[in-house]
Parts: sequence; structure tokens; C-alpha cells
Amino acid sequence: MAENPRELLTDWLERVRKAQIVYTRSATTFEKIHYWLGGTIILLSTLAGVSLFATMLYLKVASSIASIIAAILAGFQTFYRFSERAEKFRLTGVRYSELRIELEQKLTFLPQNSELEQYVESFRERWNKLREDAPPAPQRIWDKINPDQNHP
Repeated sequence: MAENPRELLTDWLERVRKAQIVYTRSATTFEKIHYWLGGTIILLSTLAGVSLFATMLYLKVASSIASIIAAILAGFQTFYRFSERAEKFRLTGVRYSELRIELEQKLTFLPQNSELEQYVESFRERWNKLREDAPPAPQRIWDKINPDQNHP
């Protein structure tokens, strides 16, 4: 437990910094999945379309398999909305970045007693609101950033 306001804000700064990293990495992960699925779907659909003109049986079978796999991947992409989720994680990461910068500034120019108490309370309320609104980030990403503890 923090013994003074500077220690408390320093602890919060570290936790906010980790959350910013987690949400930024989550956004990147979901963007990669979105693009990987999209590219694979395009490739398989193209192969399926081109091989429709083939006369050999094995090309027709390969075309059918490619078409089925493309449909399954398109279903995953639609159901899991990786692009939309990446954007939510990106925005949450930006909000955590704003809180981190604000805390860094306050630690540099630490206000006096009553003003500091008001700031701490205001910051805690905004941080809690951000955590409530944030999508749950994958636990494996939290574990890479902070392997010894659960996420904030």
C-alpha cells in the first residue's frame, strides 16, 4: 500500500502504462487476424473461381474444398468481428495513453494537499469508468505484460 500520494500515483502510472500496452497489443493482434483471414478468404475464393473452368477432377475437388474453407473463414470473420474489436482495443489504448500522460505530468508538477486529493479522486473515477467501458483484453496478453499478477 502506498504511503504517500506520490507513491500512489507512481503505482497507478505503472498500472495504466501496462494497460495501455495490453490494449495496443490487443488491437494489433486482432488487426493481424482480420487481415490474415481476409487475405486467405480472397486467395481461396480466387482459387475456387479459377478452378471452376478446370476439366480435371482433382482441380474440381480442390476448388470445392477451397470454397468450403473460404466460406468457413468468412463466417469466423463475420461472427468474431476482428476489425471492429481491433478498433475498440485501439481506442481504449489511446484513452489509457491519455491517462498515462496526464499522470506523468501530475507527478512532475505535483500539486499541494487539497488540490492533490481532488485530483486523485477525479483520476480514480475516470480510470474506473475507462475500465468499465473497456473490452476485455485477452488474458495471454496481460500475462505477457504482467506475468505475476492479474490485470488491473
